[in-house]
Amino acid sequence: MGKVNLKTGIPKNSFNHTCTSGATTLLLEFGLLSRLVDDQIYEKVARTAVKSIYSRRDNSTGLLGNELHIHTGEWLGTLSGLGAGIDSFFEYLFKVS
Repeated sequence: MGKVNLKTGIPKNSFNHTCTSGATTLLLEFGLLSRLVDDQIYEKVARTAVKSIYSRRDNSTGLLGNELHIHTGEWLGTLSGLGAGIDSFFEYLFKVS
């Protein structure tokens, strides 16, 4: 996933893509943050991102791609499977259910 400098913003040479599971790990992390600071906005935003990714499943197979553009949400990687980059998406859904 791309990096953000909290003082200066997104570096010019940063990546514009992330793996499917990398995007959804924020559901666990931001969910915990929401509980720690007693503000549900962080978890709400992370859930919105997960729902957006899930809604982009392939129409014929129901599978997810393995890499997304972080600005457009379009699939950059259309490979799917049970390996790294995708499998944790489902693991995170299980952990937060």
